[in-house]
Amino acid sequence: RGWPLTPMAVMLTLGQLSLMKLTKWGMQDRVMVLLGNLGTVAVLLGTLIVWRSAGAEQLSEATVLVPFLLGAYVGPYAMLGSFSTFARLSMEDVPSHKGKCQAIQNNLL
Repeated sequence: RGWPLTPMAVMLTLGQLSLMKLTKWGMQDRVMVLLGNLGTVAVLLGTLIVWRSAGAEQLSEATVLVPFLLGAYVGPYAMLGSFSTFARLSMEDVPSHKGKCQAIQNNLL
């Protein structure tokens, strides 16, 4: 009954770890947001196409669960990327609080 939660947690962890690695390699926050949002749209459109073409009676458990697993992988890119972008823009617009914004941004990733 609870077995889908374990693969979903693994995919979420893999998404976060890959995002941390790419950030250390110099990936910018706007690229994270772009990848996260495009990945989310791709997962949703792919799901719609597969579910519509297969029909409700032919959907297996895997066909239903795969979009949720993929969404768990791309979720950190969209969420953490948007948080980092917001923090960076806030830091540029509010120079008197630059230290606080820098601390928030460093704690995000």
